[in-house]
Amino acid sequence: MARKNPDLFIWLGDNIYADTQDPLVLEQKYAVQLAHPEYQRFKSHIPILGTWDDHDFGLNNSGKENVNKKESQRLFLDFLGEEKNSQRRHQEGIYGSYLIGEGEKSIKIILLDVRYFRDKNNLLGKKQWKWLKRDLKNSKARVHIIASGSAFFLRETFRTEEWSDYPEEKRMLMDLVVKNEVPNPIFISGDLHFAKIFSKEIDPYNRYFTEVMSSGLNSGNRAPAFLIKMLYGAQNTFVGNNFGQIEVNWEKKQVDLSIFSSNDGEQKAYHQIQLK
Repeated sequence: MARKNPDLFIWLGDNIYADTQDPLVLEQKYAVQLAHPEYQRFKSHIPILGTWDDHDFGLNNSGKENVNKKESQRLFLDFLGEEKNSQRRHQEGIYGSYLIGEGEKSIKIILLDVRYFRDKNNLLGKKQWKWLKRDLKNSKARVHIIASGSAFFLRETFRTEEWSDYPEEKRMLMDLVVKNEVPNPIFISGDLHFAKIFSKEIDPYNRYFTEVMSSGLNSGNRAPAFLIKMLYGAQNTFVGNNFGQIEVNWEKKQVDLSIFSSNDGEQKAYHQIQLK
């Protein structure tokens, strides 16, 4: 990744595997990651943003019941190096947005929190939905990158934690994007230990929704490649250690979406979308 000299890196959850509600264990595991020499070099010249998922938030599949979620939030934002005056430090949950560039060359990064408010009936929670509606309605950015620890659109038959477990909120999200005519939305996610670029016209919206899922950098695979490709389709699917790349070409009015092997840097999946 460093050799590609990106303008920005985004963590997409399970950034460490803490699997604990003990703040001391969380702090120790973040310290190990931060002390890694290659990561130190990487973060010294590349800006880093991110959101979390269950394994760095607390326990596997955990949500609002996490008794130490406030301390977990503080430690995660410390790990990212979030500014002390950041709104993310003065609210419940780590959701937030960042604007890069300006005018016709502007990109908004929207980071969703699918853990802090999660229970069996709710994914984002009322406060986060209120913020998201306002943020999308008022956005003037040309490109919108919407990030979540859980996959948005991929699940069809395989039982995993995804937005499809909350069909009403998934519909609400798509409704928001369509109603506000959000320009050039690209959804990004992690979690599932393989990579896929998904672009499909979803009824009844009569428009394409595009998602880039990259996971994980070095964490291995949970299932054989043939099974993943059978369940999710072989097109633009890669089972192996990987990272994703979004490259916006303003002059050509296009966005190049790629998946690369994090072992050898080879491109394993590719999709192009035209800017509107």
